[in-house]
Amino acid sequence: SIADEARVRGVQLLLALKRFPEAKIEMDRFLGEFTSSPWRPVILIWQGEQMQFQENNPQAAVPFYEEVIISHPEYLGISAVRQRLRDILGSGS
Repeated sequence: SIADEARVRGVQLLLALKRFPEAKIEMDRFLGEFTSSPWRPVILIWQGEQMQFQENNPQAAVPFYEEVIISHPEYLGISAVRQRLRDILGSGS
């Protein structure tokens, strides 16, 4: 819908401006409100990246990447998400 896409663009703008705490709040809100949005995997990946790279906590990113893989297997960037998850979890995953 237009509403969820507008929210995604708002988050994207906050990330581009490096306003990470505000972006995280908006991403959390999005995930709570738009449970079936086609934009959900994008927000999940951004949340994972926020944890992995901005907060330097790769393990905290795992649930976000896993949800993309499990709940959104049709996502076009799924192979990159799988690779990122393998990099975090190690080669035995």
